[in-house]
Amino acid sequence: MVSANKIGIKQAPLDKRFTARCVVRDVCLKYTTQGKPYLELEVGDFSGRLKARLWEKFEKWQQRLVPGTILELECTPYIFQDRRELKIHAITMVKATTGEEYLEFLPRYPGNMEHLIETFEHYLNTIDHSVWQSLLERAFSNDAVRRRFYQVPAGKLWHHVYLGGLLHHVVGMLQLAESLVALYPDMDDQLLKTGIIFHDIGKLWCFEYSRGFIDYNTEGRLIGHVVLGSAYLTRLMAELPDFPREYRTALLHLVISHPGQHADGAPVLPQTREAIALWLLNDMDKKMNAVDRILHSDVDPRRGWSKFSPLLNRFLFQGFGFQHTPAPDSENPSTD
Repeated sequence: MVSANKIGIKQAPLDKRFTARCVVRDVCLKYTTQGKPYLELEVGDFSGRLKARLWEKFEKWQQRLVPGTILELECTPYIFQDRRELKIHAITMVKATTGEEYLEFLPRYPGNMEHLIETFEHYLNTIDHSVWQSLLERAFSNDAVRRRFYQVPAGKLWHHVYLGGLLHHVVGMLQLAESLVALYPDMDDQLLKTGIIFHDIGKLWCFEYSRGFIDYNTEGRLIGHVVLGSAYLTRLMAELPDFPREYRTALLHLVISHPGQHADGAPVLPQTREAIALWLLNDMDKKMNAVDRILHSDVDPRRGWSKFSPLLNRFLFQGFGFQHTPAPDSENPSTD
């Protein structure tokens, strides 16, 4: 049996019993088509979240298991309807002694965080337009804002859903923007980069993760990151004397239009070159991150296919695993 904390619930081998240390995200009493009751949990750890089903003696647990409960599960991962799930054999409740213990269940940026921060600060230093520079200095000279910017996720379930996710998303968009600006030299790269850095700034006040999983807080649900972000920027600009009105309008347009469509949460559609670029860069980076997450952790290893993704409206295939073979050198043909 694999020891607890050594392997995540989304990484454990299929059809092999192991011990998982995880946190409860949701609990629901359900029934089979034949009317048999069972308890369905959603549990999570650093590798992600899964459904877990308890079929026997679930009544004793139904009232005791609430979101935020830490468990050790003896369980077996299996595939059901193209989805990885857990069959529970035994449950042990674990009492947290400090709030810090919940952090172990949160997924984190998988790369080198120090390098990611250095890359972001490099891009920050490439913005030398005096208006945008003063605004960025005003924002990031606040230690609480900077720390939060480096820590928060960019999403709850869809893209960059880990600590450091917002920073990773912003750096990815800044890197993509370099190629776009090279292709379209009329693009205002200083405005575009500033808009990329600030486009999701409202997410600093949208999430809470004190119970071992990422969720929206009250402001995140009732107000949303677009409005929170534009309100923050408006206050920030008001703190700078004689901030130019046209610059204020240009940047706020990028922030409030970045979702791209009314149906996706944009109060107005992007209507400038930079706003359209920001929308497309945001859409590309978040979708490719989501695709990577699905292909890394939500693929049936026996078939190579993911479960159906409603947001992408398709299944995803892991690929054939072709090896790159250089083409023969026509000027120096082989003599074999």
